[in-house]
Amino acid sequence: MFTVSRQKHRLPDEAPGPLPTRRTPAVPRYRLWLAVAVIGGFLFKLLSLLFIAHDLRGYGLEPMGWDSPSYYEPAMTLARSFTFHSEVRTPGYPAFLALIYALTRDPNPVSTLNLSAVFIAQSLLLSLGCLPIAGAVRRLTGNERLAVGGAFLWAFNNSARYYANIILTEAWATFLACLWVYALVRIYTEAKTHRELPRTKGEPSVVLWYGLCGLLMFLLTLVRPSASLLAVPVALGLFLHAYFLRGERSPRRYLSLVALALVLPLSSQWAWATRNAVVEGKRYYCRLSAFGIYAFGVALPYDMSRGISAEASHTRSWDEFFRLLDKTSPEEMDRMYKERTLAALKERPAPIAAYLAKSSLFLFLPTLNKPQGKHQYRDTVRPAFWKRLAWKDRALYAFYLMNSAVEMLFIIGITGLIAGGILLLRRLPRLPQQGFMLATALVLLYWIPIHAVSSRYAAPGRFLLPVVPMMIVAAAVVLAEWKTLRKG
Repeated sequence: MFTVSRQKHRLPDEAPGPLPTRRTPAVPRYRLWLAVAVIGGFLFKLLSLLFIAHDLRGYGLEPMGWDSPSYYEPAMTLARSFTFHSEVRTPGYPAFLALIYALTRDPNPVSTLNLSAVFIAQSLLLSLGCLPIAGAVRRLTGNERLAVGGAFLWAFNNSARYYANIILTEAWATFLACLWVYALVRIYTEAKTHRELPRTKGEPSVVLWYGLCGLLMFLLTLVRPSASLLAVPVALGLFLHAYFLRGERSPRRYLSLVALALVLPLSSQWAWATRNAVVEGKRYYCRLSAFGIYAFGVALPYDMSRGISAEASHTRSWDEFFRLLDKTSPEEMDRMYKERTLAALKERPAPIAAYLAKSSLFLFLPTLNKPQGKHQYRDTVRPAFWKRLAWKDRALYAFYLMNSAVEMLFIIGITGLIAGGILLLRRLPRLPQQGFMLATALVLLYWIPIHAVSSRYAAPGRFLLPVVPMMIVAAAVVLAEWKTLRKG
């Protein structure tokens, strides 16, 4: 259906395999299928919005009770007076909400108009994420079929559909992650080809892609605080790619570019903390950081090993956090939670380690639907469960369960491909596929453990979603190489 172009210029020591071209000729049919993916993904999310239109507040706000308000309340203040304050939230997502509220001029942040506008905008952003994902796959594999396949996988991703219609950071963070993955791929492909092929006039250089990658991560850390250290595994992957895979034993130029990719996102923490110190008199980035690690990753398994229920542990941790928020400085609170974390790890390391290992597996489960409770997979096989639901909720659950089954197969499939690609890293064409697979492995090794702490008692798909675009691209690389080996 699509034409496949392959690179003719190879380094002498390269293993055979598909290599990216400097500029693959645009194919109208390829563009048509990408348009179908974007439009189809957008309509898919709007269909989901239609199912919950009768209760936007019930389905569109996070069930913890304070999570969504902690975004839209400072956002409404920002829209009204252009001032922002939140000790538990960074300004990225509230700024997006403030823009929507300023455009609608509706003073109620949870009105039907505002919620609908936010959800439609988020659905559009996530649907547009198909384009950078397809572009990244096409750059790495030269295969337009795989590129379109990756776009469709993302367009109809169940967790993306779910978080398009909820007031949380996932939609914006994942859209930025799609753009960031494309910029990262361009770094690897340009670093591979910038010496062997002449650069077309007006085409961005590798320096620009390093800068853009750093800028996107800068924005991502202001939207999603847990991405604040994501720059470290990425920068490490770029350095290892330059030093070991490319064989650059004096990589001064690469070290300077890696520093650019590292310094920009890390500076966002410093910049926001400095702003808070100047404007509010307290230096902090996000006061949930040390607390989140302690409450979800340490206190919870520690309490459960002593016979305390998860609900009681959560309630106690959150009550204490909000009680201390106004009474202690950020430095005192961070120090207290770090000391408690170290003490619990010394006293009961085995239960905590076992809990985190099990929780890591829960990240790969589809997001539980709400507001019907947390045992829905088990309950849905019982006739009584369906009888107590209104017909609209029955349709929503049928729609949800179908997509959950597809998402489960999708996650298992791409995770298996990535694991196989990492194990057979040296069998991949040396550059740039090896470099991107190495970066993917390092990112997942960072991302999964720090989010495992919340996966057992919160929506698991929520915490995996921002790295799913990278996983799709990595799986496509492995699939392309597997097809090449079969032909060989």
